[in-house]
Amino acid sequence: MAAALPPELLAMIFTELVPTQHNESNHVYSRDDARAAYRLAAVCKRWRFEALATRMLWTYIYIPLVLSKDPEHWAPVLYHMMTMLERSGQRALDLEINWVRAGAISSVGSRRVRGWAIPAMDVLMALNGSQSRWRCFRMYWNCQFHGAARLQVFGGPTPLLEELVLRNIQPSCAPLFPRHLVQAPKLRVLDLHSHAPMLRGYKDSCLPSLTSLRLVTSRVTTTSLLNLLRCPTLEDLHLSIRDGLPEDLEGSITAISPPVLPALRRIGLMWYGMDLFNRLATSLPAPNLTSLEVGDTGWTENILSHWGSTIRSLTLHHDCSRFSDYHIDTFVCLSNIRSLHLSSYTKDAFLTKFFVRATEITAWPNLDTISFAGSDKPGRALFEAASLAALLAFVRTRNALARETSGVARIGSVKFSESVEVPQSYVDEIRGLC
Repeated sequence: MAAALPPELLAMIFTELVPTQHNESNHVYSRDDARAAYRLAAVCKRWRFEALATRMLWTYIYIPLVLSKDPEHWAPVLYHMMTMLERSGQRALDLEINWVRAGAISSVGSRRVRGWAIPAMDVLMALNGSQSRWRCFRMYWNCQFHGAARLQVFGGPTPLLEELVLRNIQPSCAPLFPRHLVQAPKLRVLDLHSHAPMLRGYKDSCLPSLTSLRLVTSRVTTTSLLNLLRCPTLEDLHLSIRDGLPEDLEGSITAISPPVLPALRRIGLMWYGMDLFNRLATSLPAPNLTSLEVGDTGWTENILSHWGSTIRSLTLHHDCSRFSDYHIDTFVCLSNIRSLHLSSYTKDAFLTKFFVRATEITAWPNLDTISFAGSDKPGRALFEAASLAALLAFVRTRNALARETSGVARIGSVKFSESVEVPQSYVDEIRGLC
């Protein structure tokens, strides 16, 4: 039967069998996906001919980690990459480099931080010349590189680039890439972890197609950030600044007219990112903002007073012990919240205070969904009895009030993720209330 299929139909079947960003935008790639094209080409002579002729099959390039300094062990990786580059023709490329493994770096100063062998750098340098075809570039790593000064992966224009993810999991490592992208007019997703210097390349211009920006860094200049925010299409912003506010904060706010964020719908602010935007919120309009995510400590009065009226979804997570009674009072006063998500709060007095206060003032009259998640640490987090009691009292009081008052919504759903351990008796009681 396969021999009777016309080449066009066989190519369509092959394309569906091999996941690419073209046909599965939300797919999480794996090594098996990277081998799929090779497997199809190995079935028979005709399939090999059609597979080689179908350029789309070879556009996803996955570069795995090789735990060796021996160039012979890296040779298959280099051969695989060069083969994919050749067989993909002039098609747009999706590249994923995953050089992270558990325990690769134990501490600063350990032997494992001394750097990568030259073969790893040779693999990256072999990508030079293909930048004009990149559509997606994702790289994850957690150690230092030898000879990084030689690397010019982003030394040329990237006119097709739509997604760039650079996550340096070990903050102590020096930035691997140059200070800025030369050209990326189609870039929609920019995710930089410990690579904030790349933002300096946008001092005099913005990325006209950017819709999602995630920045996790120790420091960032206000000037570069404000210029990058001048993207009229920006919908999703996540900012985490670990080591304090920018030194040029006051001068930049005075010298630069703040941008308007007409398309911004979701914003996540962690550490000093919350303090930074609390300073900017008074002069930074975001009329369509509907989702706010905050974590750790920081001042929020300007954020909530200027943006609070449009916020429908509130997410609180990370180290709850950093939130004070001040934060509780400000969060419970958001009147238009419909969805509340709390993460990593299962073993702290915060939850008890939070829901006791919410019950006292009849907070969030439009709220109908509450969800909980544990921390990122292994194992399941156990809810404290006092926190569960406060939650039950809140749901019971709210739903009783909803039956009597038309202006108060009923809590219809309370969800716990698999990382949270809750006694079944409490789960059954909550379901009965909802």
